[in-house]
Amino acid sequence: MFPEAPDSSVPFLQHPDSLMKSTTAVCEEPSELGSLKEGPASPHRSSFNMRTFLPNILWGWPALVIWGQILLQGSAWIFFAVVESRGAIALPHRTAAWAQIHTREVTLISTLLSTALAACSSFLFSFGVGRSIALRLRQPLSLAVFVSTVGIAKRSLVLQPRQWKWTAMSMGVIILTGVQTSAWSTFLTPVGIVIQTPVSGSEIDLRSPILHQMQSSGSLDFCIQESGLQRAFEVGLSESGYALVKNNMSYPGSFDLMDHTFNVSTAGILPTTLVSVDSTGWFEATTPTVIPSTVQGLDDLPSELSANYSMVQQGFSIDVNCALQNLTPSTSPQLVYSTDTVKDWDRSGITSNITLVQMWSNCTVTKIGLNVSYAYIVPGGSYILMIACPSAEDYVLIIASEGSYYLPTTVCTLSPKITTVKVEYSDPRVAHGTIGTTTLADGAVPDLGGPTGLAAVGGIKNTLFLSQGLETNSMGAFIHEILTEASISVGVTSSAETTLKLGLIAEYVRGVAEFSGSVFRGCLSERNGTFIEGVPANMTIPMVGTAFIQTMGWTRLGPSSLWVLVPGTLVALVTIIVVVASVAQCTGDPLSNMFDPSNAMHLVEAAAAGGLHEKFTGTSGNRERVSIVLGTIPGRGPALVRSPGL
Repeated sequence: MFPEAPDSSVPFLQHPDSLMKSTTAVCEEPSELGSLKEGPASPHRSSFNMRTFLPNILWGWPALVIWGQILLQGSAWIFFAVVESRGAIALPHRTAAWAQIHTREVTLISTLLSTALAACSSFLFSFGVGRSIALRLRQPLSLAVFVSTVGIAKRSLVLQPRQWKWTAMSMGVIILTGVQTSAWSTFLTPVGIVIQTPVSGSEIDLRSPILHQMQSSGSLDFCIQESGLQRAFEVGLSESGYALVKNNMSYPGSFDLMDHTFNVSTAGILPTTLVSVDSTGWFEATTPTVIPSTVQGLDDLPSELSANYSMVQQGFSIDVNCALQNLTPSTSPQLVYSTDTVKDWDRSGITSNITLVQMWSNCTVTKIGLNVSYAYIVPGGSYILMIACPSAEDYVLIIASEGSYYLPTTVCTLSPKITTVKVEYSDPRVAHGTIGTTTLADGAVPDLGGPTGLAAVGGIKNTLFLSQGLETNSMGAFIHEILTEASISVGVTSSAETTLKLGLIAEYVRGVAEFSGSVFRGCLSERNGTFIEGVPANMTIPMVGTAFIQTMGWTRLGPSSLWVLVPGTLVALVTIIVVVASVAQCTGDPLSNMFDPSNAMHLVEAAAAGGLHEKFTGTSGNRERVSIVLGTIPGRGPALVRSPGL
């Protein structure tokens, strides 16, 4: 910042009141001189001395300026690097919750902090450059350079038409020091971010050998035979099938189960919870029951912070393949129909013309009457009946229909399987949160003869039974409606319509089966039910996931945002270079601690002490080539005096 001045003598000037001291060596302490006439001395430039240089850099005002700037900018770079490497840094949960509510206060605090840090950097710049000017003044310095550097030290605009470099330098300093506040604020102000944190838990293992043993002993009969008939799940059974059919036809579909809204399908999972859930109303129980909490990791999350999480869980599903097949009493499997007129019918005010339609098969089933199905209908009514028989694929469903949505006898093979499911939960602390499920392609294990498959088949039977009315079957009516819309939109032929209907039936059956698998899990997981204290630890498997918390903090700005560090870094570099260069040139000078050229009072006192008021009679005239130096006058302190001949 300071141009190199030539070596020159510092004359002794007569002061009106006293004699001034002179500088016998430019950057050394001046010696006491008596009354001398004006004339040149023989000064010499002080040589660089490492022994005096290092103590001055490591102690005193140079150390304050240098290490202050290093601390400020080093902290900024470290903070920036940590955020970039980690991707995000979140505030503590409670603090973040407060910050989300009080955004104006957060902005104000961040702005004040950024202003304070920028002010510290600017102060160190002004202080360091001012002291460096005092050091540099021990050598002759032109008045133009002195005035310009003092203006720059004060971060003022210097207008020197004939020396544009000083104007440019002052503008650069003003811009750099001015934008520091904005730069600090850019990466210090907390913003809304999403952080990831691991969550874990446990759930019942449907593949547990103990579970299969309990099935043989009859310990699971309630959850297999009755859980799907609870009033809490009756509507959901049908809706779960509809949702999957709608999805197959590219329509949105959802339904409620256990205080959650499932998008498309349950995939056979039990919804995880952060707290125990009251399940007394879900299953018939003589005492209050709960399903214990299954997830840990978000227990201390304030309600003000929203969150969602993704878990990998064990699920349940079935592979369904349907085809038309002509079955009679003589085929295998056997299919037998019978119709009877019901006399003295007194339901809903109808007293006659009611027909009981029954369908059964000779296949051997030991649970819940799966080989018999029936319906009460009025003349011209439509019905759907279903029976289930064991087979090599575990179950064969036989579905027969009659009426407006007639389809020849349909045989569907069911292959139950334990699956792996990725589950997306919306905020788990909000009632009726939304759950999305995706069954993963890998990890499916056949569950032939397992209790979950039996419960699912029972759920399908219950669904068809609950869907049947005197005139229509709601399942058939829904599928018929979907098919009608599809036929209108794509103009399918009769053969294509049959294929489409078979596919929709398969989807419906799968949706109900997966719903039933979830209900079965819930029934087994509650306390005071099948297990008094909940599922034993030796029948559970771990599950892991990731929570995504919407909080406040600092997020990665990217390498292109390094500009936020440039202003402060440049100010710090300029400050350090100027200070180090000045100290290296003039070490151990006490005058630099006594004279501050950026202080107007110091300037007035030093100019008066040096007698400059007698040399300059006004502001006009060419003063740019006049040189001045800093000396002392006994009893008066620092004095600015003119260096003639320069």
